[in-house]
Amino acid sequence: MWRERPSAERHSTCTYAVCHQRRRTLKNRGYAASCRVKRVSQREALEQQKKELQREVERLGAENAGMRRELEGLAFCQSLLATTPRLNTASVITIVKTPQQVHTPREQGAS
Repeated sequence: MWRERPSAERHSTCTYAVCHQRRRTLKNRGYAASCRVKRVSQREALEQQKKELQREVERLGAENAGMRRELEGLAFCQSLLATTPRLNTASVITIVKTPQQVHTPREQGAS
């Protein structure tokens, strides 16, 4: 039926189980520490990336506001140009030379 193990055999089995459990516990601590280090470094990298992206959003917002002001100014100028009467700029200037201004090639060489 139930047979008791001798005390030395029981002790070695207990020692093996304790040692095995201790080894697993130490390995698990190592994995957990490694995971913590990785998580902290990833968090720092993400926080840095977040700051950079926030600065870029601010810069783009300022650039966008400047472009909006420029666009409003151009729209205002366009509305002024559309409402002002237009001058007739297609006039033709005719230059008529009088006989005193006309020189022959022989006269030009003598002068």
